[in-house]
Amino acid sequence: MARQLWELPPDPIQAMEQEITAERYGPIASAQGADYSRLRQLLWSGYWEMADQETERLILTALSPELSPIDGETIIQLPCLDLQTLDALWSRYSQGRFGFVAQYDIYRQAHRRADEFLQGVGWQQGIGIANVNVLTRRKAYRDLQFDAQAPAGHLPSWRWGCDALEDTYTVSERLVETLFAHVEKCMPDLSPPSPLDR
Repeated sequence: MARQLWELPPDPIQAMEQEITAERYGPIASAQGADYSRLRQLLWSGYWEMADQETERLILTALSPELSPIDGETIIQLPCLDLQTLDALWSRYSQGRFGFVAQYDIYRQAHRRADEFLQGVGWQQGIGIANVNVLTRRKAYRDLQFDAQAPAGHLPSWRWGCDALEDTYTVSERLVETLFAHVEKCMPDLSPPSPLDR
């Protein structure tokens, strides 16, 4: 309406509308032309499971056109801008509880041990005696918690890196290490690792 009233050209107005939307709801920039607007809408609406599945679709579409599971060597091909966008959206709509940086923080707290990280985010459960884990039980994807009360770092899941989706939700140690090395590279504002992290 205002556009017509003042006879403004549509391109600058559209750019301004996109900028205001990004400022209000979170930027959805992509180095490879991915459209993160649906993910942003799902997160804004609190549809956590659908947002998790949309994140999986976006990552698989970008890195694995045949939709096969992504390994450690492939995930590092995700452009930093896209990783930052995914993380910013998850973090924004969960008040910092979810996203790749939240997961990275748990990984560091777990002294960079994949098994402890997987337990920390609630993707597997340690079974033990007297505070010593004897066995771990991996959860099925359907048993993950898709709500705002899920453990910190629980979402987004890494279903895009799993061979089996229904039996157990299995994430390899190599994928954990490689993704977090990529997070460190792409998120320069992270605090540097301490010697205790190693």
